[in-house]
Amino acid sequence: MRPRIIVVLGTSMNSGKTTINRQLVSGLSRAGRRPGAAKVTGTGSGGDFWVMADAGAHAVADFTDVGYASTYKIPTDLLEKAAIDLVTHLSSQGCGVILLEIADGLLHQQNIELLQTDFFRTFVDGVMFAACDSMGAVLGVSQLQALGVPVLGVSGSFTASELLVKEAARACSAPIYTKEELADPVRAIEIVGLTTDAAAPSPPIETFNPATYYVGYRDRRSRDARGLKAGQWRGKERRLQSLNGFHVGDFGIAETAAAHPSASVAP
Repeated sequence: MRPRIIVVLGTSMNSGKTTINRQLVSGLSRAGRRPGAAKVTGTGSGGDFWVMADAGAHAVADFTDVGYASTYKIPTDLLEKAAIDLVTHLSSQGCGVILLEIADGLLHQQNIELLQTDFFRTFVDGVMFAACDSMGAVLGVSQLQALGVPVLGVSGSFTASELLVKEAARACSAPIYTKEELADPVRAIEIVGLTTDAAAPSPPIETFNPATYYVGYRDRRSRDARGLKAGQWRGKERRLQSLNGFHVGDFGIAETAAAHPSASVAP
């Protein structure tokens, strides 16, 4: 049973992405769940980390924990590996739902490419979209749906205006949520696709093999096989194991091949 993975995107900076994440974390935490929060792209800053921790996140991490002070001009394949690493870590910490924030706007080329990677197409269960105004909400949802991305809902700074909410509601095909609704425990569970009594079952992972994703850090053997906390990952080399759980294991190449005969392990 893998955790639910929800991505938070927006029209631009300051559209309300972090607020969506914070409010959902708060609602899920108050519902007794274990939400994990991670920021996949952006420029390193401690503010978002502590916002999520204060909101009640069970575990928090971001791209700085996998070695990037900034993700500007980082190739898409490395960003995909970073996202896998972050999900792996949060899953190993027992998070039942993982909220991944992607910086900047939907039309940013890096974001468009990231959404079309194997990892995001296979394992992202849905997207929450943040917008500054009603037009951005409508067009953003339309653009995501054209890319084949499942949109769970739209929120953002425009929801502070009743007029803008009404405008968006007339043309938007996705539900609109205020920040108060996102923070409501029952509503938060519904939005991310969990049941009210237990985590919703997830489909088995069959089309994607994390064991083939290699993160180019050194000295894998010195890594703590029990799982790494945020901030302990630099200078490490590891391979992702467990096709069904994203759990980190300290296996050698021979052991990996034995555990996953179909896995193609990078040299």
